[in-house]
Amino acid sequence: MAIFSRRTLQRIIDENLFHSQLKSRVDILNRSFDISAIATEWELVVLNAFSKLGNVSYEKKLGGISEIDVYFQLNKFPKIFLIADITAVTDEGYEKNNPIKQFYKKVRKFGLLLELCFKGHHIACEGGKKKVGRKGW
Repeated sequence: MAIFSRRTLQRIIDENLFHSQLKSRVDILNRSFDISAIATEWELVVLNAFSKLGNVSYEKKLGGISEIDVYFQLNKFPKIFLIADITAVTDEGYEKNNPIKQFYKKVRKFGLLLELCFKGHHIACEGGKKKVGRKGW
């Protein structure tokens, strides 16, 4: 479930990662159906973009218990720096809280029992919070 092509990711890896960082990143990228693979792709792409503008350190240790994803210094102004932690947004848990697939299956099963034709039909479920009440409440 990659976002970027293997060729693009390989070029980014070749341009930006040290040998000590290589194996763990490639192992994660090879887990194609894992959200951490997408997060790692974004880390590498953002790292590569910043590397075109200045000096970048990846997974730099600043003395704390964790490593930061990107430490960036602009070429023209080395006293200005940016520290970034990069992640990917996921909808993990969404299906558990909103079992829409089960709903679709039940609607289809019920429709088949009634011998309904589903060609050209679409069911859309959209979420959101709406405040409901009388005017003046």
